[in-house]
Amino acid sequence: MISLATLGVSIGPIIAGLGVLGIIVGLAIQDTLKDFAAGAMILVHRPYDIDDRIKCKGADGIVKKMNFFATTILTFDNQKLIVPNGQIWGDTIVNYTANKARRVDVTVSVAYDTDLDKVHSVLMQVLTQHDSVLEKPEPEVHMTSMADSAIVFVLKPWVKTEEYWPTLWDLNVKVKKQLDQEGIEIPFPQRVITLKSEGKEEQ
Repeated sequence: MISLATLGVSIGPIIAGLGVLGIIVGLAIQDTLKDFAAGAMILVHRPYDIDDRIKCKGADGIVKKMNFFATTILTFDNQKLIVPNGQIWGDTIVNYTANKARRVDVTVSVAYDTDLDKVHSVLMQVLTQHDSVLEKPEPEVHMTSMADSAIVFVLKPWVKTEEYWPTLWDLNVKVKKQLDQEGIEIPFPQRVITLKSEGKEEQ
């Protein structure tokens, strides 16, 4: 620049042009630098790893690839998602497979005239007899609410993380069959409507 100025070349427009170019380049790589920094944080802190099942930024699936800029996630219907690390690190990350055990919550509704002690006993029997339910932590059954048309119970067994979904599906089937066998009603929503009419005087 000094040489050009010595030769009489006006360097003002050149400096202005370089400044504009710098701004354009800075804006262009801003997201890239953000993704790179987030990728470094992810690789250092390891909130998830390859083959973990995670949920973040609307993506839910298995992590298949990680680098400094993006994470590749394979969804359960075989879609390949490439999510920028900047979006992941700035969002809540749910890692379903980080721990060895998970709790399976199964909700069951029974009729109001049902013996609550019997329901509790039947549901506990289903849990204690299931091969995938862990003894520790101990499985639990709780009555959680009195809804409009039913009394609601929740089963809370613990299983190995990799057996979560098969156990959830199987427990729903076994609970339904056991309640039917014991004659315990699973009610459908009901509403009582009372119609009132005003009498008219005869003329």
